[in-house]
Amino acid sequence: MKKNVCLTVLILFVLSLNVFSQSSINIIQSANIDVVLKSNQALFDGNIDVYQSTYSPQATIQDNSKINSLAENLDVFKYMVKSGIKVSIDGKPTIWEAINETPDENGIHHWVICYSYLVFQKGNQKVKVFLNQVCGMKEGKIVKEMDIYDGSELASMFK
Repeated sequence: MKKNVCLTVLILFVLSLNVFSQSSINIIQSANIDVVLKSNQALFDGNIDVYQSTYSPQATIQDNSKINSLAENLDVFKYMVKSGIKVSIDGKPTIWEAINETPDENGIHHWVICYSYLVFQKGNQKVKVFLNQVCGMKEGKIVKEMDIYDGSELASMFK
């Protein structure tokens, strides 16, 4: 576990060099933070419609190293609901928004960063995962999401 946390911190540091290599301000309350919290709550509730409503139709979701379209991500969500995989949060997330002075190559100024412990459960099997979630926001929607976590223990749930 310690090795995974160190690797996660290293990956986030490298990502932050690209995303946050400029002047920015950080805030702890915003409409964009509310959108990410709403999206995550929809995941916990198994509410696909609310979850989808928090994303731009052209959104990309980077699940560790795999980049998915919104449609592909929704297919995973539907599979989880159909298979009885439930997701909950353990504790309160650490979440804030960074607003960059200059947009990135995709025109994104606003980034919501969230650290949380998620619990995946299927029947009696439970797996706790530390999630690093970074969401690029435009016009109140998630347009780019990067999720980093150790999914090695989750593989058996998705068979």
